[in-house]
Amino acid sequence: MGQQQSFQQHLDFKDIATNYDYQRKFNDKRFGEIKLYKEKGTDKKIFQKDLSLNSPQEFEEQVTRVRDSSALAHPNLLQIYGYNSKKDEIFCADFYKLSVFFESFETDLEQEIARRARNKEYFPETELWYLLDSVASACSYLQTNQVLFENFIKYS
Repeated sequence: MGQQQSFQQHLDFKDIATNYDYQRKFNDKRFGEIKLYKEKGTDKKIFQKDLSLNSPQEFEEQVTRVRDSSALAHPNLLQIYGYNSKKDEIFCADFYKLSVFFESFETDLEQEIARRARNKEYFPETELWYLLDSVASACSYLQTNQVLFENFIKYS
């Protein structure tokens, strides 16, 4: 009963400060509050999303989702690089923290559509076909790997 901690680290994120510099924390409309890190010596950036969970069952479900999602490798899917998990026992109550590290991006399709509409730079037919092919390719990959939508990680 007192204060105990159990910490698990996975996929080389045990000491993120060793390989990455913290850039900033911000609110993202897709993920909620996230942190941005930059790899030392390169321009590679990653996001960190922290999830706080109260039950061991909910924690295990999220860890399973992260593990399953990190095994997916497709150029049109957001890549999950790894995660850290931590269990705190404070005053006879357990708290679970899961930090997920994943591919960062500067802009998304919604922002690109809005930018182009403002500037009256519409998508040429070739780019629309490319977008359609990219989405269809990602959906086909998920279907081939029998990934159900409800198995995706819920970030916000």
